[in-house]
Amino acid sequence: DHRYDPISHDDYHRLRAVLEPALDWKNWKQPGNRRVSLYTDDDIARRNEVNKRAQTLESARNEKQSEFIQIALTKEFDRYQDPLKSRLKKAKQTSDGQRTPKQKQLLKDYPNLNVTGGNLYQYNQGHADQIKTMNTEIAKVKGTIPVEEFLRCTTETAGTIPATFLFHRGDHRQPQHEVKPGGLTITAPSGERFAIPDSDPQAPFSGRRLAYARWLTSGQHPLVARVLVNRVWMHHFGRGIVDTPGEFGKLGTLPSHPKLLDWMASYFMEHGWSLKQLHRLMLTSTAYRQSSIRDPRSDHVDSGNKYYWHKAVQRLDAEIVRDRILAVTGRIDERMYGPPIGVKTDTSGQVVVDGSNRRSVYIQARRTQPVALLQVFDAPVMTVNCNKREGSTVASQSLMLMNSDFIVNYAGAFAERVSREATDSVDAALTRELAVDFDPAAYAIARYPWSYGYGSAPASDGQAPRVKFSQYPHYDEKAKTWQGGEKLPDNPLGWSSVSATGGHPNGPESCAIRRWTAPRSGALTVKGVVEHSSDKGDGIRLTLYSSRLGEKGSWEVHQRSASFVVACVVEQGDTIDMIVAERDNHSHDSFRLVYTVELVENTTRAVATWDSEKDFRGPTKTPTINLQTPIVEQAIGAWKLAYGRLPSRQEVALSAAYLRAQLDLLMTQEHENPPLQAITNFCQALISSNEFLYSD
Repeated sequence: DHRYDPISHDDYHRLRAVLEPALDWKNWKQPGNRRVSLYTDDDIARRNEVNKRAQTLESARNEKQSEFIQIALTKEFDRYQDPLKSRLKKAKQTSDGQRTPKQKQLLKDYPNLNVTGGNLYQYNQGHADQIKTMNTEIAKVKGTIPVEEFLRCTTETAGTIPATFLFHRGDHRQPQHEVKPGGLTITAPSGERFAIPDSDPQAPFSGRRLAYARWLTSGQHPLVARVLVNRVWMHHFGRGIVDTPGEFGKLGTLPSHPKLLDWMASYFMEHGWSLKQLHRLMLTSTAYRQSSIRDPRSDHVDSGNKYYWHKAVQRLDAEIVRDRILAVTGRIDERMYGPPIGVKTDTSGQVVVDGSNRRSVYIQARRTQPVALLQVFDAPVMTVNCNKREGSTVASQSLMLMNSDFIVNYAGAFAERVSREATDSVDAALTRELAVDFDPAAYAIARYPWSYGYGSAPASDGQAPRVKFSQYPHYDEKAKTWQGGEKLPDNPLGWSSVSATGGHPNGPESCAIRRWTAPRSGALTVKGVVEHSSDKGDGIRLTLYSSRLGEKGSWEVHQRSASFVVACVVEQGDTIDMIVAERDNHSHDSFRLVYTVELVENTTRAVATWDSEKDFRGPTKTPTINLQTPIVEQAIGAWKLAYGRLPSRQEVALSAAYLRAQLDLLMTQEHENPPLQAITNFCQALISSNEFLYSD
C-alpha cells in the first residue's frame, strides 16, 4: 500500500489494468512500430495524382536519355574500324547475362563505351544539361506531394487483452489473484467504486483507456478539475491555491481558498472544460487586475500576500522572455504547427536555437542540450521531474543579458526596427530641450580628419588667407602616394604628390598640401620635423596655415632638417594646412615631413593625438548615416515597443543623457555608425530591464 495516502496495493493494480492492454510486455512494440499516419484520404488522392504526373515526366526523360546515350555510343563506335567495330557493337548489344567471357573482357578493355545517364556529360554537355533540366522539373512536381506526418501512439494489439494480477510483494513470478480495471477507491463515494468492463464491444480494442478518460472528465472525479484549475491559477498568480500542484495528498499543502477552488472547478466543468473561458475568468478578475503597489499597513498583516491584496510581481517564464524579445524586434515567426526547431552549439560552446525565429514552444527539448538562454532563466530540465518552476535571481542571468550573442543580435534588430518605424510626431512637451544632437558630416571628419591635395596660399590682405586646396585625383596603391595621375610626372600637376613621410611640390599653384580638420574645439600643438636631403636643387619652404588664424609658421630647408613646434587654438571645423612649396624651382625638391597633432579639448580636457605618418591612408569609404527620425524620438519609440507605454518626461531625460554619453564614447572610439549603435545599446538596456522581464 501507499506509504502516506489511502491507496491500496489492489487500487494500484486496478489502474495498471487500465493500461495493461497498451503496455503488454509480452507484445511490446518499439517506438518506431507505433507510428500512426496522419495522412487523409485527400492527401492520398493528391499523392497518387502527383505520382502519376511524375511518372509521365520520368518516362519522357528515360526515353530522351536512352536516345542521347545511343547517340554517344554511335560516335564512340565510329572511332573504330571493322572488324573491331562490329565486335564491339555485338558485345554492347548483348545482355549482361548472355555475354561471353571474351565479350566481357572486350568491353572492359574499352571503358569509353560504358555510357550512362551519370556520365553523359563527358560525351555531350548539352545533352546532359537537358536531362538535368528534366530531372529538376520532376523534382519540382514531386515536391508538391503532401508531407506525410506521423504520431507515435500507445496502441493495443487487436484480439489480445492480457490479464492483470496482483503480485506477491511485487514479484511478477508470484501472481496472486486477477485484478479488474477501475479507479481509486478514495476518489469514489462509499460503495460506488468506479469499475471498467474487461472490454468494450463497441470499441475496436479493449476500450479501457477511453472509459477511464471519460470518467475523469465526467465531473464525478473529485481531483481532475481542481488540479487543472489550480495549475492555471498558479501560472497567472505566481503560486497555486494549493501550493503543491503535483501533490494533492497528505504531503501536499492545504488550499488557501478552498471555496474559491471548488467554485472555479465547477465553473470550468460547466463551461465545457474550456481553458479559454477559464483564462478569461481569471484575467478579468479584480484579483488579477490589482496594482502591485504595496501598502505598509497591509504588508504588516499579510507580508506574504496570502490573501491576494495586491498583484504579485512575477518574472516571465524563460520561453516568454525569448518570445517577447522576438516580438519587439518584429521578427517573430507566428506560424503554428510544424516540426520542432533544432538546437546547436555556437562558437562559445553555448547551446542556441538553430537560426529560427519561431516561438519557443517549438524548440526541440534535448536532455543533453538545454538552450542556454532558457536554462539560465529557470526553464525546466529533463533530468528531474518538475511540478512547478522555481524562480531564481542570479548573476549568470545578468551576464547572459549583457554578453549573449542572441541578446546582442536582437538588440541590433530592435534598434533597426526603431530607426525604421519611429516617427517624430511625439508630444513636444516630452522632448523639449532634450534633443540628442549628431552631425553625420562632422563625424565623418572626426573619424578621419586628414585629406591630401595640392594648391597654394594667396598673400595675406590683413585677414587669414583662404588656402586654394584641391584633393589629389589619384592614389597609387603600389607607391602608397597621392598624386595627379597614374604616372609621375603628371599633366598638369607634374611631380606634385604626398606620401606617408613626405612628398614633392610642383610650381606655385601645385604645392603639396596635407590638411587636418579639427573635429572638436581646443588647444592644439603641432610638433614635427621637415627635411630636404638632396644636394641638388634649392630646397623647399614649409608653411603652417590655420584657416582661422592664418600663417602660424614657415621654415625653409635645403640639405638639412628643421624641427618645429606650433601651438594655437582651434574651433571645431578649423583646418590646419601644412603647405610645402618650391623656392625658385621644383627640381630635386623631394622632402620628408612627419609630425603629430595633439588636441586638448575645451570641455572635457581629454587629450587626442594624430600622427601624420601612422594615420596616412588611401581612399576611405565613409559610411552614409541617415537619421530619418531624431535620436530621442527613436528612444521614445523603443520605449513604447518594449514597455507598451509612453515614457515620462523624467524617463526621456534619463534616456537622452544615456544616449549622449553613448554617442560621445562611440565617437571617441570612431565607431562606424554611432547613432545606430547607441540606440542598439539603449534597446539592449530596455530588454534587460526588470520592467521588460517582469509582470506586475
